[in-house]
Amino acid sequence: MPNRSSIAALLTLAVAGLTGSASLAQTTADKHLQAVARKALHYSDPYHLQPWQRAGYQRALKSCRTARVFVTQYYPSEGYDSRHTASGAPVSLRVAAANRLRQGSFLWIVKPPHLRQVLDTGSHRNDRVADRRGCFAWVDLWCPRPGWRGMDTMVTEAVIIP
Repeated sequence: MPNRSSIAALLTLAVAGLTGSASLAQTTADKHLQAVARKALHYSDPYHLQPWQRAGYQRALKSCRTARVFVTQYYPSEGYDSRHTASGAPVSLRVAAANRLRQGSFLWIVKPPHLRQVLDTGSHRNDRVADRRGCFAWVDLWCPRPGWRGMDTMVTEAVIIP
């Protein structure tokens, strides 16, 4: 018969899974991000990281959660809307677009592993597509060209850094 501590641990895991507030150490993606963040902040010289990357990694060490997201890409060849954010700022490899994530929050994309910041919005129709695929959010990543770094449209895990 299971003891009280094992029952409590199972209940904690079940509740965390239902609420999406699992601790940082519970997923492989979280562990990988934590390791990358510690290494980047500890071993890199101050000029190696952009200020936004340093801020993202510092936040990742404090708080993050893993969620299933539907990832797509947008490219400069798609016209004006793909060269500027909703606020009119130029896009870069820093930019991710998502309606359901707070502007300024960070994302650790698992495949390929890299950090992005939510600085753009998308169409609310995108959210319905994410819902149909069982995802928390639609995330659109700016890329310089189709197929960049092997990125493709996919349902994947991402770590959300508030």
